[in-house]
Amino acid sequence: MINEPKYLLPFLQPGRLVTVKYGDLNFDWCVVLNFHKKAGEKPTYTIDVLAHLTSDSVVQKSTSDLQPCPLSEKGEMKAIPIQHTLIRDISAIRVYLPDDLRTKDARQSVLKSVQEIKRRHPLGLPLLDPIKDMDIKSNEMLSCVKQYSTLQTRINEHPLTKTNELKYLYEQYERKANLERQVLEAKNDLKKAQSLLQIGDLKKYKRVLRRLGYCNSTDIIDLKGRVACEIDTGDELVTTELLFNGVFNDLTVSQACALLSCFVFQEKGNEMPKLPQELSGPLRLMQILHSVLIETKEIWIPIDV
Repeated sequence: MINEPKYLLPFLQPGRLVTVKYGDLNFDWCVVLNFHKKAGEKPTYTIDVLAHLTSDSVVQKSTSDLQPCPLSEKGEMKAIPIQHTLIRDISAIRVYLPDDLRTKDARQSVLKSVQEIKRRHPLGLPLLDPIKDMDIKSNEMLSCVKQYSTLQTRINEHPLTKTNELKYLYEQYERKANLERQVLEAKNDLKKAQSLLQIGDLKKYKRVLRRLGYCNSTDIIDLKGRVACEIDTGDELVTTELLFNGVFNDLTVSQACALLSCFVFQEKGNEMPKLPQELSGPLRLMQILHSVLIETKEIWIPIDV
C-alpha cells in the first residue's frame, strides 16, 4: 500500500533512501534521483534510483541482468529505472546528491554517504510512518501496523535476539531452507522424468490396442475396446479376444466356468493336472492368448507369462 502513487510520490524527493525488491533479488538501500509518469488507462511511474550493483552486472545494458551488491561489499553505484511497485521500504533519511552524477567518483561519494548512514543506524534506518508521515489511514493499514508492532515485540523478546550466535544460526537456517527447496525441486524434476517415461509406455500400449483392433488409427475406441472397458476381473484383452472369436458359443456352462476360472486362479502347482476330454478342448482354445503375447512382445512391453 505504501507504494501506491498517491501516497508514494510526495516522498520521492531526490536523495530519498528506499529499498527495492525485484523477484528474488533484494536491493539494499537505493537513492532516489527522480521519477517519470507514463500515461495510460492506469498510469505507471518509472523511478530512477542509484543502486549498488556487482562489478560484473554494472556493465550490462539489460535491467534483467542486473545483480544487487550488499553495501558492505565491493561494487559500483549505477542509475537504473524501476517501477514504483518494486519499492518496499521508504526511509525518513535523505542524502546529499552532487550536482553531476555522471562521473564514477561522484556516484561513489554517494555510496560512502549511504554506508556511513547504515553504520550510524546498526538496528536499521528509520522508516516513514505510514500513518503519521504518509497519512495512510485505511482500516487495512491500521490492521497491518498493529500486526507489525505485535510481531516486532515478539521478535525483540525472543532469546535469540540477545545471543551472539544469531547471525550464524540464521545462516544455518537459511542454508537448511535452501536445501529443502533444492530437494523439492529435485522431486519435481523426478516426477517430470517419470511422466516422460510413462508417456513412452503409453505410446507402446496404444500401438498394441491399434494392432488388436481395440481402437482405430485416430485412437478412437471401437466396439472391442468398449467391451474390454467393462471387464474388471482377469485379463481384459485375453477375455475380450475369447469373446470376439466365439470361443464361448459352443461351450456348456460348466466348460465356460472352468475356462473363466483360469483368469482368477492364482495358485501355482508343480504338476499339470490331467484334464478330462470335455475340459481339455476349451483349454486348447486358450491358445488365442498367443496372439496377444506376440503383439505385446513385438512392442517390448514386459509381461508376466
